[in-house]
Amino acid sequence: MTKSHIDFLVIRQRTGQDGFEIRAVVENGVCPYAKFWKKLFTKRQDEAKRVLTIFAQLGTYGKVSNDESFVDEEDGILAIKGFQARIYCFFDKERLILLTHGAIKKSKKANPLDLERAKRLRKAYKSHVRK
Repeated sequence: MTKSHIDFLVIRQRTGQDGFEIRAVVENGVCPYAKFWKKLFTKRQDEAKRVLTIFAQLGTYGKVSNDESFVDEEDGILAIKGFQARIYCFFDKERLILLTHGAIKKSKKANPLDLERAKRLRKAYKSHVRK
């Protein structure tokens, strides 16, 4: 199995004392979050605007005004929710959120394949950071 090359893309700088910096994981030159974002912004602008509001709240205050918009799905994988859109992410260090990818949720529960994908990207990122 070929080892992945991991990098990241800065999505939002930390602006408040309690805020988070938000980055997206890039694996082998591909940013799954960016691919999803392009589709979301083109086809579901209301959801994209909601996600941008959540990013702004996390970047400035370190929390969101609606607890249902940012939830722990499983094993430290969180979801930023914009109606049906889900952007999966995890924490690294104290004030850093890393986005893995996004999906349109079709049922009440998170898709196990999306959770596994997020865990795989987190594992690849963490092994890269330890170098």
